[in-house]
Amino acid sequence: MMVMAVTASQVPRPAARILIVEDERLLCAGLKLSLTRFGYEVEEAASGEEALECLRHQAFDVVLLDLHLPGIQGVELMKRICRLQPHIAIIILTGKPDLESAIGAVKCRASDYLIKPVDLDELLDAIRRALQNGGTAQGRDAPADEVLELDGLLLDREARQALIRTADGRQVAVTLSPSEVSLLAYMMERTPAVCSYTELAGRALGYHLTNGEARELLRPHICRLRRKIMAHRGAPELIHTVVGKGYRLEVPPYAGG
Repeated sequence: MMVMAVTASQVPRPAARILIVEDERLLCAGLKLSLTRFGYEVEEAASGEEALECLRHQAFDVVLLDLHLPGIQGVELMKRICRLQPHIAIIILTGKPDLESAIGAVKCRASDYLIKPVDLDELLDAIRRALQNGGTAQGRDAPADEVLELDGLLLDREARQALIRTADGRQVAVTLSPSEVSLLAYMMERTPAVCSYTELAGRALGYHLTNGEARELLRPHICRLRRKIMAHRGAPELIHTVVGKGYRLEVPPYAGG
């Protein structure tokens, strides 16, 4: 089996605007210096209130958000940020990871969930992914996403659609959410291997969790994805649970051909 990618050109994104919301001054200063050296425009806020004030007056592409701040914090702050700038990408930086904050981040469509101390390369990768998914405040277009093919099973990331063949030969289109696209794409790229809970949560969704936390986080996403596929009469069961380990994607011959 081979996954093929119909590719897209990679567009450089200079001067994307980043807001760091962090009350640890030394950490904030270090992040600002590093990101500025990589060509980003960076502003700082030391509290939730200060961050909201910045967002009322300036457009940003990415927010680097510490969940534990003076005043407004956590999920409530994420909700307010999204109301002010719906298309902004939120990258969580936390020294106290837990299931509640991870689920809150998913509900607020956070782009990534990173645990302090954060490796600079890991942070830069998270920022690049966020910009590719969401464009920039200056109005640049995001690069076209890849179309993946696995034995005839097609996944169009940009259109957020999977094309699947049913047992009676019909080809059906399944519309997916961004997280479902990420999960299906990752499993297509890894097939026939089993994708562990932590691997899927981390690599596909960007959440670095324990095995138990990752399993609980993934369960509703996988259930919804299965439900969307199986809603079509004769659709194959593509995603299989490997008890205690994770999930595996299997494409029946008729589903791809």
